[in-house]
Amino acid sequence: YKHISVKHNERIKEINDKLQQQEHELKETRDKFTTYRDEMTDTEVRIQSLTLDLE
Repeated sequence: YKHISVKHNERIKEINDKLQQQEHELKETRDKFTTYRDEMTDTEVRIQSLTLDLE
């Protein structure tokens, strides 16, 4: 029984590590997306103000 539980614990640890890594990657992706979105919004605002200047 001991052997099985050791294997089992290793497997659980492996899965937990993988999950943590994926959560980390998801967070990074979200941060990148937020930055990208903010930059796009800034660009749109600049374009609108330029357009207004031209009118």
